[in-house]
Amino acid sequence: MAYYTISDPITFELVEKRSRFICILSSLIEPQDIENSLQAVGQKYPGDGHYCVAYRLRQDSLIMECCSDDGEPNGTAGSPILNVLQKRELEDIIAVVVRYFGGTLLGTGGLVRAYTQVVQSAVNEAQIVSQEYSEKIFITLDYSHYGSFEKRFLKSLNQVTNIEYADRISLEAWIALEKLPRFMAEVDNLTGGTASIELLGKGFVLRR
Repeated sequence: MAYYTISDPITFELVEKRSRFICILSSLIEPQDIENSLQAVGQKYPGDGHYCVAYRLRQDSLIMECCSDDGEPNGTAGSPILNVLQKRELEDIIAVVVRYFGGTLLGTGGLVRAYTQVVQSAVNEAQIVSQEYSEKIFITLDYSHYGSFEKRFLKSLNQVTNIEYADRISLEAWIALEKLPRFMAEVDNLTGGTASIELLGKGFVLRR
């Protein structure tokens, strides 16, 4: 199981009949990040504008999602923004679109098209990455097996950390949950049952 998000914040601007639409995409980790993102956008883009927003935040197995038109006609801003995020299957993301009125009314259809287009363009410019549901593991094995282990298995692990060289070699890493049973069986076979693998917990991590 995996989902997609963005690796870095990105900003994209669209001008439609002198109205400026500025889309800021940012990643989210926890609910507090939503308010922090809105405050940061307000400070960077002050003035008499609309600050329309949509976000999708994964919390365990659930997805929190919400949107706001911020004074634009109902359904012309927040929903189109959220719709783009949903269609692109993006999570842990917030999209804020700042609109500065240019003096010409765009109508409801024009607003929907403009908000949709600016978010689509921002997403197209962003680097999309995959977060994979994984198990954190603690591995201990003999020095005599580490060379073969490294060649065969290290590339299938994510975020390898805390490698320690004591009486035996130990390390922490993440592995995709779907790969775990085969990985454990193959490590057991390679080491003749002398390696130990401790399961430390599940979570989403960046797929290599």
